[in-house]
Amino acid sequence: MAAAQDKPTRVVDLHTHLFNARHLPLESIIAGAMGAWSSPMAHPLAKLLYFLTETRGEQAEFSRLQQLHLYSLHDHGGHEQIDYVASICNVVSHELLADTTAALLDPDGLAALAADSPEADAIRDSDLMAILRELDQAIPATGGPDNGATPPAHPLVQKMMAPAGLVDWARSTVKRALERFMALVVRDPTSTIGNYAEFFFTLLGSEETIFHRLQAAYGESLPPMEYAHLMMDMELAYPGGPMANYHLPKRTGNMVKLQKKFPELHGFFAFDPRRDDANPRGWKGLLESALKDGFIGFKFYPAMGYKPHGDAVHARRINEFYDFCLEHDTPIFAHCTPVGFQTPRKEGAFANPEYWADVLSNRKELRLCLGHAGGQRAPRERPVSAGWDAEEVEWKKGNYAWQVVDLCVRYPNVYCEIGHLEGLLGGNMADFERNLRRARDTQGEYGFMSKVAYGSDWHMQAMVNSAHRYLDLFLKLFEKEEWREHRERFFWENAHVYMRLPR
Repeated sequence: MAAAQDKPTRVVDLHTHLFNARHLPLESIIAGAMGAWSSPMAHPLAKLLYFLTETRGEQAEFSRLQQLHLYSLHDHGGHEQIDYVASICNVVSHELLADTTAALLDPDGLAALAADSPEADAIRDSDLMAILRELDQAIPATGGPDNGATPPAHPLVQKMMAPAGLVDWARSTVKRALERFMALVVRDPTSTIGNYAEFFFTLLGSEETIFHRLQAAYGESLPPMEYAHLMMDMELAYPGGPMANYHLPKRTGNMVKLQKKFPELHGFFAFDPRRDDANPRGWKGLLESALKDGFIGFKFYPAMGYKPHGDAVHARRINEFYDFCLEHDTPIFAHCTPVGFQTPRKEGAFANPEYWADVLSNRKELRLCLGHAGGQRAPRERPVSAGWDAEEVEWKKGNYAWQVVDLCVRYPNVYCEIGHLEGLLGGNMADFERNLRRARDTQGEYGFMSKVAYGSDWHMQAMVNSAHRYLDLFLKLFEKEEWREHRERFFWENAHVYMRLPR
């Protein structure tokens, strides 16, 4: 880590997420991961994850992992491997026993309890057990080989089970469901989710708990930290209409409370042009309320199904959104890499910065940050962009990163941040620095080093255990004499100017 005199005076992480499972349309996400719009297993599995979110069981299991696997929880690529399927099963066990006196017993004491005990009745009659029965019945409907028999879920059979047997059955059901689901996930080289069990487990905390874990991931001995957190609105990106468990107003309220409690948080509300603009809960009403509630900007995520420019369905609302942001001089934060979260329609190419070139040609003052700064080399299964991994011959128009740099140096309010350049953790910093030098030397009305900012994309999977190491890469880069003069701008000044915060 850099010596005290070599650190910036503060650090702004311009790209973080604090949403939990209840912010997401999990049923559609689960089905989409299997390459479908719906799945018999998706509904009960989503219900289970919603039920487990913000529970004492989640807190207890995370505390257990902190004690046993501290290195893995806070260092990307640690030697210890965490079994997140088992962790979710542990949360289920804890919740089944939480409201019974059996929770006070050791395993031997639990095993001694009879099938007709009050503890057994409490478990059998619980809402969680009802969800697990539904999940158990859905697993065979997904097809594929069976991974081993499970005790029947029929209530009459469960009447014969003691508490220990009921808990064992519950754990077995959850394990089978998660393993079956992950076996059916369709390989997507553009996805940032490699282990869905880890992804689900990360999302089980409350919003405030997740924020404290973000702080813990960075650790101590750092300059004062600030964070921009980005909400997502994914409900209408999938078919089926409004979702009963989505609760956008409640989730928004939780984020508002969090921002008021922690002034180092700067919130971006989510924009979706599918929100009807003819009622107070349409896109414009939501955005007006968000500004009144203290959000400072809006997240724009093209891969959820809309182009920044020339969208065949939503062009009018998108253009009205830009005009709204221009009127208020409100920052827009846009996902800008072909890699990332997508629906089964695979619309990651909608993030191409060439669309933003068309937008900015008519709205030159738009306040915009291009997230990921174009990203790294995109998989060859999709349109190729070499990104920040580019060789000299690849650093040209058509490369997302090159295009981002071009927009930054041409327009007064266009910025970018370097979150989730995962390859840098594997040792590609020299390639990045070479292209950062090219970007710095790009001629334009505005200098690129006054436009680029630090970000991580925490809590996405590659970053959730890597925040400290990722930041350290850039702290060390900006220790160098060549880059030292740009350090304050990169780590916080550019972010403050973009977000219109007092310096």
